[in-house]
Amino acid sequence: MHYNAQVQKSIEILDSFDPTKGPLSPHIKGVLKPMEFAGSKDRRAITDLVYAVIRHTPFLLNVLNNSNENKYPWERNKGRQLMLAYFSLNHINLETIFNGDLHAPTRLSELEKKFLLESHKVFKELAHTEVAKTCLPQWLLDILKKSSELPDLIALNKGAPVDIRCTFDPKKLRKKLRDEGIESMTTSYAKKCLRLSTNQSLQNHPLFKMRHFDIQDESSQILATLCDPKPGMRILDLCSGAGGKSLALANICPTSYITATDINEKRLEIARKRVKDQQVTNIDFISYGRLHDQQHQESYDLVLVDAPCSGSGTLRRHPELKCLLTPKIITDYHHIQKSILYKAAAYVKPSGFLMYATCSLIPEENEAHIVPFIAKYPNFSLVNLSPICDKLLNKNPFDAFHGNDASPKESFLYLRPGQHETDGFFTALFQKKPL
Repeated sequence: MHYNAQVQKSIEILDSFDPTKGPLSPHIKGVLKPMEFAGSKDRRAITDLVYAVIRHTPFLLNVLNNSNENKYPWERNKGRQLMLAYFSLNHINLETIFNGDLHAPTRLSELEKKFLLESHKVFKELAHTEVAKTCLPQWLLDILKKSSELPDLIALNKGAPVDIRCTFDPKKLRKKLRDEGIESMTTSYAKKCLRLSTNQSLQNHPLFKMRHFDIQDESSQILATLCDPKPGMRILDLCSGAGGKSLALANICPTSYITATDINEKRLEIARKRVKDQQVTNIDFISYGRLHDQQHQESYDLVLVDAPCSGSGTLRRHPELKCLLTPKIITDYHHIQKSILYKAAAYVKPSGFLMYATCSLIPEENEAHIVPFIAKYPNFSLVNLSPICDKLLNKNPFDAFHGNDASPKESFLYLRPGQHETDGFFTALFQKKPL
């Protein structure tokens, strides 16, 4: 495919994408799947271009709003207008791309040419703003600045690397991958994590099918490591989703006993399949409703709550969330998290632990829960995570801390993309008092 044909297909994908209907990645794959004439390089180029535009969408819409002043008959969230604004932002010659050739975008209209002239002025006026640097909507930027510094928020607008969790010796796996021309590097914190040098998919790789590794961001691997599963320990993964954390825990300690559950049965079915495919024997499953049975009360040494959240820490992977999140959604998540966290307390044994985590950088979803939880459950106390990090990780992520904190820095852990080169993540650990 010629580049202008790739641009036109990218515009069509942007036109048809609705962030309320699901993530961006499967939408792109669904559109590209029937395109027999498109090779792997074409698909990669189209995917990269769509993601680039989506990453910049809040800023591009800002420009469109400032430039148009309702003078142009456009729907401002449509692909062609966003593509024009993106190319204008990056000083790309549009006449050669929007040339009307077969499979290429149609020629620029007079209104579009006028917009492009005006947009350069707007880009210049807004270039110094934090919205331009982060490509976040202003309301979300204001919230995230409460927990993170500007470099972290700028890093959220970059692409995420591919991290893998080694199920065997990382050094041996790294050599096997290198022998096949796949370069990787060790990461800073998780001991079994390798980061690929390129963003290639390995889900069809023979070593993946042989269960030599799983695909998992380092932040999630850090969380599983900090749970510190031990032989004979009973663990409840209360929001297991597709099972990634349960599988990581099982790999760390194959003689622990892990029970996984989730309110979403479809995701739980995916977890069941992954556990079966990977031939893991120390994970069993229970329906979310059956947890109310008396036998589960105060019966777990560790309860892990990787709570549903806004996903604001994963914007590198899911930039479409910028187009979807609203203040109301965050408030709704806050209430859901509170309900789950309070229910989780009932399953923890005396002297047991409760790990609360989100892939969010929004304080309302994170540390805002800590004081109210301890007030309601005074038999729980917050655990200092820094010594645990010293013991279990390659290095202590607290050492990289230089952000905004309203509490003693070891009372909970924030992972940030700028400082730690991971997805944004939050973790707090509580311990229940003995009888």
